[in-house]
Amino acid sequence: MAQQGRHFKQKSGKHTGKRQRDEELDIRQRPDAADVPLPVAKPQLRSGFDPVTEPTEEAVGSRSERSNPPPSRSGSTNVRNSAGLAEKKPKEKKRSYNNVDEEWLVSESPSRKKTHKKNKNSRGRSVVKSLISWILYLAVLVGIAFLLVHFVGQRTEVIGSSMEHTLYNGDNIIVDKISYRFHEPERFDVIVFPYQHEENTHYIKRVIGLPGESVRIDGEGTIFINGEELQESYGSEVIKSPGLAAEEILLGSDEYFVLGDNRNASADSRDPQVGNVKRDTIIGKAWLRIWPLNKIEFIRHQ
Repeated sequence: MAQQGRHFKQKSGKHTGKRQRDEELDIRQRPDAADVPLPVAKPQLRSGFDPVTEPTEEAVGSRSERSNPPPSRSGSTNVRNSAGLAEKKPKEKKRSYNNVDEEWLVSESPSRKKTHKKNKNSRGRSVVKSLISWILYLAVLVGIAFLLVHFVGQRTEVIGSSMEHTLYNGDNIIVDKISYRFHEPERFDVIVFPYQHEENTHYIKRVIGLPGESVRIDGEGTIFINGEELQESYGSEVIKSPGLAAEEILLGSDEYFVLGDNRNASADSRDPQVGNVKRDTIIGKAWLRIWPLNKIEFIRHQ
């Protein structure tokens, strides 16, 4: 009898659920369905439940909510159901071409154009920056060259044979302009100074007499400094014309007596147009021969 009753209750439950759904459909189709309350569904028993025991209220409520959601008054579909439909909506398939996503190409093409413009602008800015850096680099080089030429060194070309056999016509030398800022010219230094009777013309000679000394050259071409014979080996030949130095010359506190190494082919302190060289007119000391290439060497002074 227990089995028959259980079977009967299950059948009655099925008929009851069908009748309840039919009533709900009739109510929803009516125009005033929003004001009519829906009949409360009785909890249905599963086939495995004992007919004496009934499921708890939480289980009944959760099952009834999932099976029969309450209709909204506005007649709109349930939010949870619409969200579920959106989640279940199949994703759009994307066509691929050469392993490249077509949708990505379509959606990203404007941004790629923008990126291309940005790259063009960045390249233009980089070109401008490189030009500015090169201009600054050249300006620094010109500034360094200016400082070197005016305060450190200067290139000078030898014209004539007055300094043979030390320097020859056409030799290019670098003049050291900074050494004499720290010490005074010394005897036998090869110095460069301007020719006072012609612009942009410089002479290069060797220092023989120092400030405060007396210089004299006798008829045999011997040089005397303060009455004593000068021992030197730079002259290539015996002096034939002592010039102004035939009589003793007393040098001032800032004057130097100079001679060319080619003594008989040199215009130097023996010549009235050259005379004694003032200290403030000395440009610098000959330091390095840079041309011709096979004769590059430091110039010997002492």
